[in-house]
Amino acid sequence: MWVAPLIYFVVTMLLWKIGGGIFMPELLANRMFEIFPVSFIEFAVQLLGPLAKELAFYGITIVYFGAYVVFARSWDRIRPYLGNAFYAGFAIWGIHVLILIPAAGQGVFASKSPQGALTPSLMLFASHWIFARSLQFRGFQAQPAVTKTGRRIFIVAASVAAVAALVRGYQVFFKPKKWSDEVTPTEDFYRVSKNAVDPVVPEAGWKLDVRGVNATTSYTLAQLRDLPSMSMFATLACISNPVGGDWMGNARWTGVPLVTLLQKVGVGKTRDVVFRAADGYSDSIPIDRGAHPLCLLAYEMNGAPLTSGHGFPLRLIVPGIYGMKNVKWITSLELVETDYRGFWQLRGWDDGAPYKLMSRIDIAKDGFVAGVAFGGDRGVDSVQVRIGDQPWREAELRPALSPISWVLWSLKADVKGKGVMVRMKARDGEYQGAQPMTPFPEGSSGLHTVTGS
Repeated sequence: MWVAPLIYFVVTMLLWKIGGGIFMPELLANRMFEIFPVSFIEFAVQLLGPLAKELAFYGITIVYFGAYVVFARSWDRIRPYLGNAFYAGFAIWGIHVLILIPAAGQGVFASKSPQGALTPSLMLFASHWIFARSLQFRGFQAQPAVTKTGRRIFIVAASVAAVAALVRGYQVFFKPKKWSDEVTPTEDFYRVSKNAVDPVVPEAGWKLDVRGVNATTSYTLAQLRDLPSMSMFATLACISNPVGGDWMGNARWTGVPLVTLLQKVGVGKTRDVVFRAADGYSDSIPIDRGAHPLCLLAYEMNGAPLTSGHGFPLRLIVPGIYGMKNVKWITSLELVETDYRGFWQLRGWDDGAPYKLMSRIDIAKDGFVAGVAFGGDRGVDSVQVRIGDQPWREAELRPALSPISWVLWSLKADVKGKGVMVRMKARDGEYQGAQPMTPFPEGSSGLHTVTGS
């Protein structure tokens, strides 16, 4: 019962991770998040954070490979109808390339996948040939020792998964609170994407295609590094971040100003700059945002190359708008004369997506209150804290690291057992909105409140 599915699982994982093949649970999980109602997805994300997509992926993986276990266990009853195990393997392969993969949005024979039709189809055929071959070893499967081995493998895998889930749950829900670092360490910087599993893009063979009004060109990563570069501090925040949420971070980014490439290909009557990514994601920014001197095509984060999770080889850092438009894993950019609506805009999220003013209390205990405030490209003029029913008090601010970075604030005060509320004021004089609003469709608003200890 266990041998054939286990071999299929190992072969499929190796072809996915090493050979560049596709992994059906990944495609199905991604598709689920694309077609489910935004309200349902947003509820799951707010409840579980990034863990929501991880749980969906793991759940679909269990169901998917569980189906192979059921098939192998039922093979004696199925065999009279299919005759040969290789007919069974061919039939399952056909279900994949003609039904499951198109249902996952990748086209017949995976023709719409980044790898193209040939490679994924051949790899799936090979893995199902091996699965069929494994089904033939009836005597080998029937040995009690093999059954015990399979059970041991299952128990060990389930135990490892349980431990990993507990560790991940602790990191998401129970990680001790502290005052934020002025520069967020890369490993602590939030990560959100449309994917159940994010892509890993190798530098070899990667290039950035740039399609402008007057010219079309492309760059390797080495060629981008040879262009004049810029380093800057910039804060990113997710549009799904709730009031007081952790999906925000500040880092030092290094890369090529986008305007450098725009000047080389001509702008003309461009309205939007469209970015496309290796995971099939796309979004756009208005040309005036793209021409901003701090709009950056970044290839380094905090002094090191981007990690895969943060968009290697290249990602966008654009002042003033939420993280969903700061596209990761960029493969091309194109100048268009129309308003282009990307992946999330087609699902109802705001197209402009300007940052709302936001502030957060990180700690409120032992006579000390501290946190962060962020105003997008509008900056932070001041932060006020209200303790209980006392008047608003001015907090002490650290100097901002850049015009588009967050500001750390602090205040010494007796907060034990008292409600503590924070608000900020931007440099243009506007105060942070106090009216509570959910993240969908244009970002949350409201004042973060905690109880001091």
